[in-house]
Amino acid sequence: MGIAAFEWGNKKLTLLQNRDNFDSWQKKKRTINGAAWDGDNQILSGRLEPDGGTWFGISRRGRVAFLVDRMLFSVSTNCSSSLPMCFLQLDMSPEEFARQLAQGNMLNAETMAYNLIVADITLNSMFHISRQHADARSPVATAAVGFGVHVLSLGRLDANFSQMIGDYEDKEVPPLKEISAKFMYDPVENTEGNKLSAFFVDMKVRNVTNPERYREERRYRTTSTTALTVKPIMEVNFYERYLEDGAWKHHDFTFNIA
Repeated sequence: MGIAAFEWGNKKLTLLQNRDNFDSWQKKKRTINGAAWDGDNQILSGRLEPDGGTWFGISRRGRVAFLVDRMLFSVSTNCSSSLPMCFLQLDMSPEEFARQLAQGNMLNAETMAYNLIVADITLNSMFHISRQHADARSPVATAAVGFGVHVLSLGRLDANFSQMIGDYEDKEVPPLKEISAKFMYDPVENTEGNKLSAFFVDMKVRNVTNPERYREERRYRTTSTTALTVKPIMEVNFYERYLEDGAWKHHDFTFNIA
């Protein structure tokens, strides 16, 4: 799960995204890696192994995809994390990709509830794709995303909290490490009593998928923060803070969209 806040404009994008995971995920022969370039040095993304999916990625061609889903609450192998990478690797426009998913012509993570954004910076095109219920009968909804400040959560697009980055409209964006610390590390609940409503999550969750182990509690928390800016001159700045072996690490990437 997690949350993403972004400002989308003419040939530009500012994004802040938190990703939440179970600590035990790493112990189940699955690995969540920090952002890195793929083998062809064309797509920058975090990776879920061995599935090969991702929750965020951007390509040197200006294609962007980011995801909020319930993947880590599910034992299904038909994960929605495959969808962002699929978009990044294909040549379809965001509109065509959304249409193909809605028509069921592509892998559709049919057991997952998810909210996905796909965009092509060079085309000024962005689409929101969502399935609100983890049910194969639940339809896939698609809609173009207009310029402005938006928030993507598991519930929907434009839920709340547009003040996160809206203050930077028409202003120089501070260093990504600085705005990440200002907004994305806040543990305060936005809805009292709902720990998942905080931007930065750290909680214990009972194992509801196995009645025999119900008393077992697992730690569920924010394990990565991604910050991204794409300027009209096609310069990309990327910052990530991520948890690895219990310690926080961070790195930066800068490149140009070709």
